[in-house]
Amino acid sequence: MIRGILSTLVGLFVAFAVIAAMDWINHKLYPPSAAIAAAAAQQDFSALRVAVKDWLTTAPQMALILIPIGWVAGAFWGALVAAWISRPRSLPPALVVGALVVLATIANLLMIPHPAWIAVAGLAGIPLASVTAWSLLPRSQIPSGPQPYDMRKKNMAC
Repeated sequence: MIRGILSTLVGLFVAFAVIAAMDWINHKLYPPSAAIAAAAAQQDFSALRVAVKDWLTTAPQMALILIPIGWVAGAFWGALVAAWISRPRSLPPALVVGALVVLATIANLLMIPHPAWIAVAGLAGIPLASVTAWSLLPRSQIPSGPQPYDMRKKNMAC
């Protein structure tokens, strides 16, 4: 049980680190407007919301595409790490990571207005990415080599 909880926490850390890295890359490739930077510096969230809404209407298409890609990539890598650490390949940690990324995405969508297609792409892609990550892990983690019952059958037991 402790392994499952720790694997979920590590998976969440990985998921949000990937999302933050993708967001950083997006901002380096397509810097936000000066109005967004000014509102963020003053920590004026109502002005920030308006500035982001205005910027989203004129933002480069690739900058918008990278937003849900970051969410989905974070969910994928976080779920993969969580399922891998939980051994044997456990689905619940991957699903919890995916569910928490969905909740964080919903909170983001409620705070900052996004085009509808970004919301649909992110909210549909995150659960698919989580389950896909889990399904990519090996089916069984049976240790190789002779097992005690094999040794008895072959008269190898002492």
